[in-house]
Amino acid sequence: MKILNKYKDKYQSDQVTYIGRGSVWGNPKVIGEDGTREEVIAWYDKYLTERICRRDPVIISALHDLTEESQLLCFCEPKACHGRVIKRVWEEIQQYSTFEEGLKMFIQNHAEHKVHDPTKDGIDHINIYSKGKTGLGRMLSNFAMTPFTIEPYGSFKSIEGFWYWLSTGKQYDALRQLDGYNAKQLGKTYERVECLDFQDIIKQALRCKLEQNSYIVDEMLHTVLPFTHYYYYGKPPEHKLIEPKEHLWLVEFFEEIRNEYRIKRSQHN
Repeated sequence: MKILNKYKDKYQSDQVTYIGRGSVWGNPKVIGEDGTREEVIAWYDKYLTERICRRDPVIISALHDLTEESQLLCFCEPKACHGRVIKRVWEEIQQYSTFEEGLKMFIQNHAEHKVHDPTKDGIDHINIYSKGKTGLGRMLSNFAMTPFTIEPYGSFKSIEGFWYWLSTGKQYDALRQLDGYNAKQLGKTYERVECLDFQDIIKQALRCKLEQNSYIVDEMLHTVLPFTHYYYYGKPPEHKLIEPKEHLWLVEFFEEIRNEYRIKRSQHN
């Protein structure tokens, strides 16, 4: 695997993997604005490792597509470059007989159980929670009143209302007009009905929510802080914190869609 300089090295555009800002591999941090070259590369090292450890589907797919013959195209080489981080991580995974085995071992070796501090919500993470400290975290919450229309199901006031409408057989239309705790309270009174494509339909609804409430997307693109989701009760340091693992796919989806929007907007600029 080689790292090439876009302006100094010869290459064929159809044979390189661009890793600059705007790509899947881009470093959100900017040299000078966010720190020295060494500092932003060190930050990227942690950032990439964290995304791999939570099996971010965008990064995992991009990693899987790399080969020994891959040429990573950036602007820094021969100066220190985040491409060296990508190359080192890929080589570590390739030590094993299969990509999946290498990925599993990488996660096992690097994953850390991070206990989030609610007082740092908006400082080192964004908690997607109706009682989160950031406006973005509250807007991304299913509780938020963010009216949207999804075909062929119609209009809803919130994802929470749609979630319970979908999971109770698509028959209780009072849920269409509810958000927040009211939607949850009513929805829990109804019997669950299995929906085989539940996650895919919810993801479709979340896309509709973001597309039809574009101010949320603007806020998403103004931060590179990682998304997470937890509840907490009481005041720090005596608070009780709960991280519901069953909904990690929602956090992963928001990371994925933020990256999609970042790439789209960079292509239009």
